[in-house]
Amino acid sequence: MILITYLDESGTHDSSPITVMAGYLATSAQWDQFDADWRNLVRAAGVQHVHAVDLFKRTRQFRNWKAADANRFAIALDRAIARHLPVGFAVIVRDDDYRNIYGAAPQPKRARKDTKYAVCFRACLAFVPEYIASGLKFAADATIINFVLEDGHRHIGDARRLFDLYKTAVSPEWRQLVGSMDVSTKGSSGAQAADFLAYTVYRTEILEHSHAPSVIEHSSHVADTLLTARTTPHQATQQTGPAVFRIPIGREILQSLKDDLFRSVATTARES
Repeated sequence: MILITYLDESGTHDSSPITVMAGYLATSAQWDQFDADWRNLVRAAGVQHVHAVDLFKRTRQFRNWKAADANRFAIALDRAIARHLPVGFAVIVRDDDYRNIYGAAPQPKRARKDTKYAVCFRACLAFVPEYIASGLKFAADATIINFVLEDGHRHIGDARRLFDLYKTAVSPEWRQLVGSMDVSTKGSSGAQAADFLAYTVYRTEILEHSHAPSVIEHSSHVADTLLTARTTPHQATQQTGPAVFRIPIGREILQSLKDDLFRSVATTARES
């Protein structure tokens, strides 16, 4: 079975207090079905592709749209995602945590420090195979996971470097799960869906974790159950759409990455 993860980011610009990398995981057949639905919606809307920030701010292709029309289109896109894509996830890191802990460390001579983009991608690489192996319980020897990121980001080379390292270092029980890493254009439906999720999560995270220092592990927007309450007391309905996992990169994780960086340098120095 081929599983594909499309990823995109939001908030990687220098002034952003939060960086998000998010995406969806689905089988190749589910992506094909989703692609047909998504392209029909985009074609009917008279636009070439969907860039979430333009849609929600009604700029560029959406500059003459009314707010109600943009909202209606966003709901239709979200329903297409809910029909076909079973799993979504979002990695979140605060800029001040990254700079003050991991980024503030001296640059080792024999190792390369991860950018924020790379730190987020590292978390995605760690999450997906583990979730597939433990959560979905697919037969590991019959499953391959391919990763796709949108081309053009200034740190895409950093992601490719990490992916190559990950394939050689991943634990043996997951190694056969990891397939390939590829890049896509903004015309890709999968890339647009990932962008849609990344920007939506970014806007939500900014509400609680903006410029003032905060604990990224905490969020009031995370449900504590997979059941959604109905208006009638004591009744519930199963959540529709993908299960979306929030993966915060807190200060302890950043400190661990920093420690591992210098530990690997020390090991390399002793061996050389």
